[in-house]
Formats: sequence, structure tokens, C-alpha cells
Amino acid sequence: MKKITFILAATLLLFIAACTNSNKQENNANEVVSEVQNSETAMSYTYIGAEGKPLSVTYDTSGETPTATISYEDYKNVVLTQIPQSAWAKGAEYENETMKWVSATNGGVLTIDGKEIAFEEVK
Repeated sequence: MKKITFILAATLLLFIAACTNSNKQENNANEVVSEVQNSETAMSYTYIGAEGKPLSVTYDTSGETPTATISYEDYKNVVLTQIPQSAWAKGAEYENETMKWVSATNGGVLTIDGKEIAFEEVK
């Protein structure tokens, strides 16, 4: 009976230790992602459309031409470049061959193959 109690206690301690290490690793990973997403040259935002579908946009100003990386439905990590001289104090226009994103103060408009979808920022 003492052996079974010892084995159960040891198993419980190992389980608790494993869970604690897992949470520490997860927290560290979240901190790193947060630092990358909110660095001086890259900022990430989440928007919600009228149909309730989320849009993720990461703005990056580290290169010669600023970019916006879009993730929306089946479009994952699509890079749009800022249209020259299209930036203003609270927004800018970004595009590629099939998609355009016009950011504004609290949202923006995404155009995919001519169809416009309005979004509001999630705070």
C-alpha cells in the first residue's frame, strides 16, 4: 500500500511540474509574439467585418516601402504594399494585384476582386 501511495504521489508531482513548465513556455512564447507584433516598425491590429468575420493586419514600416500583411478567411499572410504618397495622419492605402486595404482611424475597407468589405477595429 505504501508503494502505491508513493507512486501516485510521485506521478502527481511530475504532472504538476510538467504543467508548470508548459505554462512558462507558453507565456514566454506569447511575450515574444507580443514584442514582435508591437515593435517600433510592426504593429498588429484585429478588425471585425459586418458579417462578424475577423481580419488581422500587421503593418510594417521597416523596409523602404511600408507593407500591410493581411489574414482574412482563406487569404493568409497576404502582403500588400503601400501605394506611394497615399498615407495620411490616420491611415494609408495598400494593395497588390487582387486586394486593396484602405486603413482609417478605427477601421478600414478591404477590397477583394472588386468587392468592398468594411471593418471596425477590435479594441
